[in-house]
Amino acid sequence: MSNISQKKVNGSTNTIFADKPAIIVLTVLIAFLGGIPGIIAIIDYLKEKPDTKFQIGVVQLADFRDNVVRQNNSSFFLTCAIVNQGKKPLFPSDFKVVVRRDGQDIVLSSSTMPENLKTLTSDYKMVVKYHNTKENELVSLKKLSPDETFYGNFYSEISTPLRKSFTNSKECLVKVICIDIYGKKYESDFVVPPRRLVAGNYDIPKTGIEVRPSPFSKPN
Repeated sequence: MSNISQKKVNGSTNTIFADKPAIIVLTVLIAFLGGIPGIIAIIDYLKEKPDTKFQIGVVQLADFRDNVVRQNNSSFFLTCAIVNQGKKPLFPSDFKVVVRRDGQDIVLSSSTMPENLKTLTSDYKMVVKYHNTKENELVSLKKLSPDETFYGNFYSEISTPLRKSFTNSKECLVKVICIDIYGKKYESDFVVPPRRLVAGNYDIPKTGIEVRPSPFSKPN
């Protein structure tokens, strides 16, 4: 009788654990991870991500000089500081700029900037020279560690008619988009370009930009 009872007890016990293997696994896992606090710590870690902030500095629209590139083309140039305020590094793969012109969004892709590019502002008052820009281009950024700031340039070759439409529009806003190696997007807010180049003879730190008075006269 006792043997039969023992068999039933053993059978009942085995059945309980066989029916609920997930409970066993979960119990062991919680113990292995240090209990509930350990699980909370892992969840918090998985939720952590880069937290990017953008500060757009200069937006410059200009036409080319000295036949540097094809005729009837213009340049869009933007300087931007990007800081990672998160707890994980950011691994960028590409940058784009969106220009909102009179309510219409136009996406600009990064172009390769010619060496020692020289442009003429649309008012013919300034010649803008770009030197040593490769290392400062946003697309050259491959890793941004937590609490690190990168000062970069975005350059795109656009058509002169498009440049004129930006210049003549009633409202022109810009924002920067960073796309990481996982395809996730980090975006700035749309802002009015905070600063345009002014005439003079000066260099802009951390950008490779030289501004010089123009020897050209604007055609009538």
